[in-house]
Amino acid sequence: MKGAVDGVFSIPHNEKRFPGYKKNEIFDVETMRNRIEGRHILEFMELLKEEDEDKYSKQFKSLFDHNITPAEYFRINREVIKKIIDKMKSVIIASLIASAAAFAPAAQQKATSTSLAAFENELGAQAPLGLFDPLGLVAAGNQDRFDRLRYVEVKHGRICMLAFLGNIITRAGLHIPGPIDMEGHTFDSYGNGWAAVSGPDGISQAGVYQIIAFIGTLELVVMKDVNGTGDFPGDFRNGFLDFGWDKFSPETQLKKRAVELNNGRAAMMGILGLMMHEQLGGSLPIVGPM
Repeated sequence: MKGAVDGVFSIPHNEKRFPGYKKNEIFDVETMRNRIEGRHILEFMELLKEEDEDKYSKQFKSLFDHNITPAEYFRINREVIKKIIDKMKSVIIASLIASAAAFAPAAQQKATSTSLAAFENELGAQAPLGLFDPLGLVAAGNQDRFDRLRYVEVKHGRICMLAFLGNIITRAGLHIPGPIDMEGHTFDSYGNGWAAVSGPDGISQAGVYQIIAFIGTLELVVMKDVNGTGDFPGDFRNGFLDFGWDKFSPETQLKKRAVELNNGRAAMMGILGLMMHEQLGGSLPIVGPM
């Protein structure tokens, strides 16, 4: 969640973790705005710089080396937010918003159309936002579109959970042992994040193409409901990979799907936050230098 919050996004796990929201009280818009703008980061940077400039220079080394003051960092952060808002209809942002929408039937339904009201009590439509569909993607109440969007959300969430965890692990210095290619280059000889696949120190172009081909194979052949027996969007067991799912009660299955859904949403915002911080530089607790 550190990357999600500091990455100018805030995805609550529950009501207590939603900045500005308290049960039975009026929503504090100013608190949420300050958190989105990163004002808490500015205050921390200024306090650290005033109390221990040496520690400040180490924790925010990239900013310090380029003479970027806390106030200048805050200004840049606000400009980044503005650009994101201005491009909300771009492919990446639109897909993230769509993924964040609460689209999920409690059980797979085959009807092609239903009323929008039928979605308001489905899995993922939870306090304090309820059914969150700002772009009106399911305003027509079409069940097929509802299920398609849920399938995309679950898939993106799973990918981002792996991506976020991969960032945490590799930045902690843990890598697969042995060489990554026939020339003997080891996994830990490459950088983290974008540096591993781009730039002069990244893996070769052939390696990148192999990764893309592998992902394409998973997308087209493996990670899908091949035989049409899935019980819900994102059910890729295909009568083979079960891991005891059918032994759970319906209530437990619903709870586990909700946990995956919320963790996937947090991971989508978390990995976006890490990508932004990688460009801004500095250091993050747990994650380390960016």
